[in-house]
Amino acid sequence: MEKELAVIKILRQNANSSESSYEEYKVPFKKSKNVLQVLLDIYDYKDRSLAFRRNRCNRGMCGSCIMVINGKVRRACITKMMKEMIIEPAKQYECIKDLVTNFYTVNSLKNNEK
Repeated sequence: MEKELAVIKILRQNANSSESSYEEYKVPFKKSKNVLQVLLDIYDYKDRSLAFRRNRCNRGMCGSCIMVINGKVRRACITKMMKEMIIEPAKQYECIKDLVTNFYTVNSLKNNEK
């Protein structure tokens, strides 16, 4: 029996570059997994260069895993995996690399100061 696959698109970028692009990963779908577990699987088995915060409180308390998942700001540790996902860094913060953001800066404030 063939495993059902999920398609995950992740926005990849560096703070030092204005360029960004989506990278697509296909991973086994398991509805009990959360998005943080999916990112860990991608990192462990497919792409060791993927950057994301992984404090693993897994209770939605610390907020370090906040990102945009299918267009909505969510905590990766408590958001269940979906068959198709687009994952982006939280837009209100400056991106350091991939899904890692600088929580000490807020883009809307930074843009208004210019």
